[in-house]
Amino acid sequence: MDFSKKLYFLISKNKLTQEEFAKKVNTRQQVVSRWLSGIKPSSKSIAKIAEALSTTPEELLSEKESVNQIHSMKKEIKFLRKEVELLKKQIIKNKKK
Repeated sequence: MDFSKKLYFLISKNKLTQEEFAKKVNTRQQVVSRWLSGIKPSSKSIAKIAEALSTTPEELLSEKESVNQIHSMKKEIKFLRKEVELLKKQIIKNKKK
C-alpha cells in the first residue's frame, strides 16, 4: 500500500476528519489533502504523522500492509457489507409502502 492510501486508512481508522488530523499534526487541512493525493511529506512531518496515528515512520513508509492493517480492513469490509444489506432491506421495505 502506498503512503497516501496508508495515510487515508489510518486517518479513517482513527475516526478523524482531515481537519482534525491536520490540527493533531499542526498543519493545514490543505496540506493533509496534498499528502492524501500523493505528495509525500517531509521527514519531520512523517514523524509527527506517525506519532499522531500511533504508528512508526517505518510503518507509514512501508509498502507492505501489516497484519493489523489487513485485519482492520477485513473488519471494515465486513461491517460495510452488513450496512449495504441493511440499506437494501430498508429500500425494499420503503418501496412496498
